[in-house]
Amino acid sequence: MRSYSPPYNKPGITTSTASTSAGPAGIYHRPNIISDLDSASYPANAILQNLDWINVRAYDFYDALSSPGKTAPPAKLHNPRKIKSFESVDTGISEWVSAVSENKLVIGLPFFGYEWLLEDAAKHDFFDPAEGSGNENRDDYTSYQDIKTKSSLNHEFRPDYVTDYCYGGNHWIGYDDTDSIARKIAYFKQTELLGYFA
Repeated sequence: MRSYSPPYNKPGITTSTASTSAGPAGIYHRPNIISDLDSASYPANAILQNLDWINVRAYDFYDALSSPGKTAPPAKLHNPRKIKSFESVDTGISEWVSAVSENKLVIGLPFFGYEWLLEDAAKHDFFDPAEGSGNENRDDYTSYQDIKTKSSLNHEFRPDYVTDYCYGGNHWIGYDDTDSIARKIAYFKQTELLGYFA
């Protein structure tokens, strides 16, 4: 049995420790980790030889801690913007497929969201000005169950990003709802990916 530690663990980038050849490994959404601090790569050959599958965290692209000054989609399938175009599920999957076998990839789907406080309640789209976290209890994390109980919020599905957000007053939450989850699963089924997890 072998264990594998991630190549990178600095502020702003979080990776999980991989497990043995008999179990899964939880890893960053793309094989090459790039941040303002540094860059690193996962060892594709070691993954191919020693792990049965890897759990790819296809979420946490943004939260109110890493992007306190503007709202952002935490788990977008596509990125129609030219800025940081590598921050999307489809780009990450394409890069992982080039690095390791497609049938070793299990893609993570978030059943939670991240909450921001809007600077101006009238400006409530992606990348609009925000004042940091809007969740007083747990940093900026909000469970899917909590999101669905907030019936006073306006819910929006964005097909260009394939993700959702909701807003009300100065609160804004980026998350995945049934529309975006269903479209992501349909996207995954067109590939030879091993599966998906929540």
